[in-house]
This record gives sequence, structure tokens and C-alpha cells, in this order.
Amino acid sequence: MRARTAIVLCAWLLLASGGWVVAGQEAAGCEPAGDIRFICDLIGPEDLAIVPGDEWVVASGNQEGGRIHLVNVADKTTSVLFPTPDRTERLDATTYPSCPGPLEAEELDNDEFRAHGLYLKPGAGDVHDLYVVHHGRRESIEVFELDAGAAPMTLAWVGCAVAPEGLRLNSVVALPEGGFAATSTSTGDVWEWSADAGWSVIPGTDDTTPNGLEISPDGAWLYVAGWRGEKLTRLSRGRTPRQRDVVPIGFRPDNLRFVAGGAQILAAGHGNFGTPEETSNVAVIDPQTLEVRRIFQHPRIDGFAASTAAIRIGGEIWLATNRGRMIAWFPAPEYNRSRGTAPPPGGLRRAQRMAELKTRKNEADVEAFLDGIENEKRRDDCRAVVELMAEVTGKPPVMWGDSIIGFGSYHYRYATGREGDWMATGVSPRKQSLTVYIQTGFQRHAALMEKLGRHTTGKSCLYIKRLEDVDVDVLRDLVRDSYALLSKGQSAG
Repeated sequence: MRARTAIVLCAWLLLASGGWVVAGQEAAGCEPAGDIRFICDLIGPEDLAIVPGDEWVVASGNQEGGRIHLVNVADKTTSVLFPTPDRTERLDATTYPSCPGPLEAEELDNDEFRAHGLYLKPGAGDVHDLYVVHHGRRESIEVFELDAGAAPMTLAWVGCAVAPEGLRLNSVVALPEGGFAATSTSTGDVWEWSADAGWSVIPGTDDTTPNGLEISPDGAWLYVAGWRGEKLTRLSRGRTPRQRDVVPIGFRPDNLRFVAGGAQILAAGHGNFGTPEETSNVAVIDPQTLEVRRIFQHPRIDGFAASTAAIRIGGEIWLATNRGRMIAWFPAPEYNRSRGTAPPPGGLRRAQRMAELKTRKNEADVEAFLDGIENEKRRDDCRAVVELMAEVTGKPPVMWGDSIIGFGSYHYRYATGREGDWMATGVSPRKQSLTVYIQTGFQRHAALMEKLGRHTTGKSCLYIKRLEDVDVDVLRDLVRDSYALLSKGQSAG
């Protein structure tokens, strides 16, 4: 039996409609939540791809230490496909002439590899192409050959396309004529790549607020999930003038997946993103009529947060997440597969009430918590940051939830009228890294971030593997500046 793992998720703070929005820490076991069960011990499985035959699923890993995992559909066990110590790397220089070579061994060994969006292009036999959006020392699409006929199944790296400067890739699909298309959230459009022409922006995609991406089986249509715009855009390919249709989704759609032999699209995403009322949502979309029917809605789940991708495999719906270490699955609700109509009354339960914010200030013993950190180096680093924050803020350390040490507080209010208090800064010793909470985000601290040293970031979370990797004086300035801005009433990031 695989060990259950606890995870602390970053507290994201956003400004929406002029009010504070807070999403709290969630601590995860692996217990069922009603009809929903979990496949655990993954790392940010943001996207899922079904291997032909419906016996296996490939899961991405979009957090520090990410891996590409293979999941057995029948028994729900997992194994690592990439990176592995005996990984196979053979560059197809004809198909990927601009690729500089395999990912650096140091990057893979130091847990810097991140696999975001996935797309599996079935082959004629047992060998399929797997396209992976990669974040790391290079922003790129990495391409692999998945040999489903091998025992055990193998994944060989065969090429890449490094993204142009300024692109932040999210989702990818293979194009029938060769090459691929990918969304860029940083530039707000969709790009395509071919061996002959390289990268170019696809006309008509500049206001799609893109996140997820799908392509029709015949390659005639692109479907773009507009995360910020809560919409889906359908764009024709290979015709003039280009046809473009837009429909509202009713939540923030993340990834898109064709199911039922291309007769439907499943869209998964967030409702009330970044708030205690956040929900997981799944909608069925008719690719011809663009009729949208929501078939699933559920309050935020401990350790899972909310869904980023949905697939239907057999009689089950599987959900991915970017902010947890598990895949959720449950019996598929009954709905008309040909028309995508909503489930009848008595189907899988919907949210009747929203989740409460679970990360609250409490009177737990900070010293006892610090003493209980198993990793000695992580414990020492955490103590050092606690001392730094106490010095900068002039506030005593206080436990928030069961694994965050916070300092100070501020009052938030958001559009629903709900309000509360949240820590002004804090630190949490996660398994993979030390998490420092910079509640004002990082864009306004760009100069300090350039001087900080080796780190990664989330919306308002700074991840540090070892304290010696960063300049502690710069970290002190960063905490001081963020705390000062909050004290003046300025908004979080």
C-alpha cells in the first residue's frame, strides 16, 4: 500500500471586483469524500491522457519534483514513466531540427522538471506520441514515444521545441499535418509550431484568454478554453474567412478533452476561483452545436482543491488538479452521451453548501510544531525564516491551520460580501520545499526577485529548497516590503 502523504497548498490571494479573495491551505489524506475516491502520492497531476485501450492513463506533474506518471485504470496503482535513472533519449533531428538536445540531467536530478499540459497522439500500432508542456530551465514542448506494447510500458524522449522568449505555455495538441499548437497564457493567444516554419501565432486567438486546447479529430477546428473569460472559443482551420464562435461556460474552464469518439468535449475547471467557495466543475460540450451542460459541481476538496481536467474512462469520471497530489475519480453521472444533456435528479450529488475556510489562526504551540519537523535541514531553515519574519514584522509567530506559521494579519473582503482576516506573511515546511507566503505577489517586487537566488513561485508562494540557495538579506527585504504594503492597505497579488 502506498503511504499517505500530507500536503500544504499555497494560500493564493487575488483581487476580484475590488475585494479580497482568499483560498486557504488544505491538508490531505486519501480518504474518500462521499462518492469521490482518490489516487494519491502524485505531484500536481494537472492533466490526464488516456492510452488507447482504456487500461492506462498518463498523468502530468506540474509542481516542484513533478513526474510523468502511468496509472493503472483497474487497480489505480501508479508508476513513474519520466524521469527515471535509466531513461531513454534519442533525438529525432529530422522532425525536431531546432531542438538543442535532451533536458539537462542536473535539472531532472534537482527536481526542476515540471510537466503541465499533455496530448497523446495515437500511433498505428502500440507506439504513440506524447506531447508535454514543460516548465523548467527551458520553456518548451517535449515530445516522447510511449511504447504501450512493452512490458513494462516505456517512455522515450525524442525531441522538443523551445518556446520563443516571453511565452508561458499551458496546453498542447498535435496537428494532423505535423507539428503542434499550444496556448500561451502570458501573451494571451495560441501558437503553432512546425519543423519548417518554427513558431507563429495563430490569427484570431488574441482575445481567447487561453488555457486548455483541443482539436477536432479531422483537424478542422480548434477549441480554446477561455479560463479568465469563462468561455469557449471555436476556431476553424484551413478555410477563409476563418469561422469563430464563442459560448459562455459558467465557470473557468481549464483543460478540454474529446470523449465518446469525438462526439463530446469534457471541460473541467473552477467556480469562484481562489475563494473559500471554490468549486470543481465539469461540463459536457457538443462540438457541433456548442451546447453546454454542466454535469458535476462540488465544493473544494481537502488536498485536491479543484479540477483542472476531466476524462471519462469506462464508467468513471477522473479529475486532475494542479494544486494537490491526487487524482479524483467517481462513477460517471448518467447523461445522454450523444447530446450531452444534464444528469437526471438523484444523480451524483451537487454542492448544497460551500466549503468553509479551513486555515484559521489558532493557539497551537509553534515551538512544538517546529520541533516536530522530521527533516533536520528543513527544520533549521524554517526556524531561521521564523526569526527573520519576527524581526521584520515585530509580530509573534502564530499557527494558522496545522502547518503554517503566520505573522500579523490583515482584513479581506470580496464581492459576495464575505470578509475575514488572513496572515500578512508566513512560512510552511513542505516536503519538497520551504514555502514563504508573500501575500502581495511578486510582480511589484521584480527587482528583488532578480537578486534573490534560486527559487520558484506560485501566485503568492515562494518555494525555496534550501535557505542557502537564496540571499537571506534579499529575502528579508522582500518580506519587509510586502508586509509594509499590506500594512498600508494595498492589495495582495
